[in-house]
Amino acid sequence: MRIALLLNLVVLLMEIGSNAFGLLHYGPRILIYYTTLSNLLALGSSLCFLLLSRRREPPRWLAWLRLLTALHLTVTFLVVVTILAPVTGGYRAALLEGIVLYQHTLCPILTVVSFVFFERRLPSLSRRSILWTLLPTLGYGAVFVVLNLLRIVDGPYPFLRVNAQPAWLTVVWFAVILGGALLLALGLDRLAARFRGAARK
Repeated sequence: MRIALLLNLVVLLMEIGSNAFGLLHYGPRILIYYTTLSNLLALGSSLCFLLLSRRREPPRWLAWLRLLTALHLTVTFLVVVTILAPVTGGYRAALLEGIVLYQHTLCPILTVVSFVFFERRLPSLSRRSILWTLLPTLGYGAVFVVLNLLRIVDGPYPFLRVNAQPAWLTVVWFAVILGGALLLALGLDRLAARFRGAARK
């Protein structure tokens, strides 16, 4: 439990610093990025964990929030590694330089490590509640597809530029990302449940 608290404190501090830097240097436009929204979620989630996890019975919604956070940061990390870094010209710039060191790499890794291995007092989740973790990703994609169709926004990711690709490719992207997110959510929940079960025996 102490390790979980320490990891969440470190994540909270890194999120405060990196999000403040991003907003000051890039302005409100940075809020169109899934990465930024996921890391703001991580900021709030770690704060909630620090405040509520030491209760005798932490609330079930906190477990759902922690899974949601781990899922979104994992999606962020994997999209950067598999799509953005190869397209934009290198892993160093996409993972290790500036605020992306924190938002693409360190915060996702520390959050997943904390959730899976150390947040053992959190209650279990139902399959239905796990499915609800997909809604923010689905909503983000739907909103930006519409904004791209209306030519209000360009991207901000290659797979959202629906005017520059055939409709079937957009459908494939959605299926791959949402299907992958579902598998990740189920996998993260199962791994965390296994370590919680081992801790309670």
